[in-house]
Parts: sequence; structure tokens; C-alpha cells
Amino acid sequence: MLRRSGGFTLVELLVTIAVIGMLISILMPALGAARHSARTMQCLSNMRSMQIAHWMYMTDNDDRLIDVGLGGGGHDAANSWINTLARYYGSELLHRSPVDDSRYWTTQAPSGDFRVSSYGINNYLSPSGGVPTQVTQLAHVRRPSSTVHFLYMSESNPSYAVVDHPHAEQWAATAPLYPEAGIAGAAAQQLETHAHGGPAESWSSVSNYGFLDGHAGTLRFSEVYATDGSWNKFDPAAAY
Repeated sequence: MLRRSGGFTLVELLVTIAVIGMLISILMPALGAARHSARTMQCLSNMRSMQIAHWMYMTDNDDRLIDVGLGGGGHDAANSWINTLARYYGSELLHRSPVDDSRYWTTQAPSGDFRVSSYGINNYLSPSGGVPTQVTQLAHVRRPSSTVHFLYMSESNPSYAVVDHPHAEQWAATAPLYPEAGIAGAAAQQLETHAHGGPAESWSSVSNYGFLDGHAGTLRFSEVYATDGSWNKFDPAAAY
């Protein structure tokens, strides 16, 4: 009587390989989703650190909001709010999102500038924001918990990838240029509104937003700007 070898038969080996392949195909989407979630949370953590540093800054400066300073065409990155807030936080702020692969970190924009941060400041909340209704102190904001402060700047638009603030007051006026998405399309030219999910130039685009009271969240664009334009969380006078 023949004794069977202790090794695998060809059929058993093929079955084992097939089972392993099936398990990998099941696990890969879950692992990808977990990795995406972890990177989103790290980005949120970066924003919260900036908000903590900003509260320290306001405490030392009579409740005044920090100013933007990185305009297109020859800005001084060494004196930007990124470095100012780092001094209050006590260490270097993590100012690059783990999902940010913008080419302008290593390639100059037409203005001659490089990207120095994934994040920017809502221009309504800056003394140099360029809007008539801008505010300069926390006391002037009715609803800090509903007013966006830090946001994720566009990665691909060279006009906004290398600066530290959008022009949110322009979105409603330029919305007709984007007939399918409207205001969401206009905002997507300045912000990376789909940095953490959803389609580009869409009300369903998902990104991280930091709020003036110190909290941060992962939100659809429709959660920070009404689809009918009746309210938004960028203009302090329109936030609810």
C-alpha cells in the first residue's frame, strides 16, 4: 500500500492560492478605506493644532485675529502666519496635509512662488482679507463655532496653491462661469474642496475645515455653503 507524501498536491496548492487571493481582494478595500480615514484624521489634527496656536496668539494680542500674508507674486514665507503660530504652539506646525501631493511644493508657480502650506485662512477673518466686511477681532464674530477659519487651499490652481487665503466673497459672483456646480465650482478653483472625498467641483465634495472656536470637521461643501446661497460659513455675517 502506497503511503501519501506529506506535501501539498497541485490541486491543494491551487485551492490555497485561490483562497488567499480571494481574502486579499476582500481585505484590500477595507485597508484602503482605513488608510484614507487615518490620513483624513491626521489632516484634522493638523488643523486643530493650528486652532490651538491661534487661540494662544489671540490671548496675547487682545483677541485680534492673525493676518494673512502670502499673496501671489513675491510673498515672504519666512514671516507668514505659519511661522508666527509655530512660536505660540511651541513646535513646528504640521502645515502639509498627508494627502497633499501638489506639484507646487517643488515646482514654482508662474508667480515665482512655491507652496508653503496645504492650509489657508478664511479671508473674511483677516485684516488684509480684501473684503469690506472683514473682521479683526474674535468679539466681532457672532458665531465662532459656525465660522470657518482654516481651510485646505487648492493643490492644482497656481494662483491659489501658493497663497494662504482664498477670496470667498468672489464665489457667488463667479458662479455663472460654472453652470453645473455654480458656487461649488467657483470655490473649487481656490480650495481643494474634494481633498478628502467626493467628486471635484461638486456640492458633494468633502474636505476638512477648522472653525474659529477651535474645532475642526470633515464636511461636504453643501454643509459649509447653502446650495441656494442663503447662508454660508465663510462670511461671519452669513453664518448660522
